[in-house]
Amino acid sequence: MNIHLPDPANMAFALIIFSAAIHAVYNAMIKAARDILIARMLMALASSIYMLPFTFLVPLPSLKLFGLLCLTALVHFIYQMFQVGALKMADYSLAYPVSRGTAPLVAASFIPLVLGDQISIAQFAGIAIISLSILAMGIMAPKGNLLGLLLSVCTGIAIAAYTIIDTKGMRMPDNPLTFLVWFFIFDSITISSWTFFKHRKRLKSAFWHELPRGALNGLLGIVTFGSALLAFRYGNAAVMAALRETSVLFALLIGYFFLGDKPGKLRIISVLCLIAGVIMIKTSTIG
Repeated sequence: MNIHLPDPANMAFALIIFSAAIHAVYNAMIKAARDILIARMLMALASSIYMLPFTFLVPLPSLKLFGLLCLTALVHFIYQMFQVGALKMADYSLAYPVSRGTAPLVAASFIPLVLGDQISIAQFAGIAIISLSILAMGIMAPKGNLLGLLLSVCTGIAIAAYTIIDTKGMRMPDNPLTFLVWFFIFDSITISSWTFFKHRKRLKSAFWHELPRGALNGLLGIVTFGSALLAFRYGNAAVMAALRETSVLFALLIGYFFLGDKPGKLRIISVLCLIAGVIMIKTSTIG
């Protein structure tokens, strides 16, 4: 009996869209936190605790993979600090779209050089449409300042950087599950150490309030980041980076159906353009 395995490109597409949907829920919960830093720290800590038993089921990281894990932990920490700063200095409706819209364009510019993933003209056009559509949503935001905008752009650059590093880790000859499992452990070490030593008073104050949210977000983080890491392994990294930002679309749907948010005409146009970019990417091939 012949076993037909799913096409890697289609599997990666399904994984990244699923990741985007869960990412929207995860970010909505982070947004609602009383203390975003503590909420992020508890999320990372919960993810690492959930994944700890699996470290005994996968091979230990090789020396090279260990180096990549250290590097991605550092970049993820920088990303988290930029994100927390951006959300403090600018409204969420500005900070989130600007950071998520910047990332795919930066990633698409470097991935062919670093990872060797080739991008067709149609694919790059789709990536650009997705990025510009998301950035347009941020430009419509009424609140923010220059520092908040700058921090948001830096957040997007950090996202592009860890996307490249994480893809490299998932594609190394080591068992991919080794990187996936240990990624959450290393990610937790940096932000947990920083929060404990630099913001201990805030941690004590907000711990019990944010603990239930952190515990749930720890599970959501594993689902969304785990799905994305697998998609980056099997799909074109630049394309996957852009498609993951469709989380903005899912966030708008959550706001409309559950929070009573009503998007304006310009935002609806941006969403339609974003969908057009996804269709362009899905129907295009490397020529």
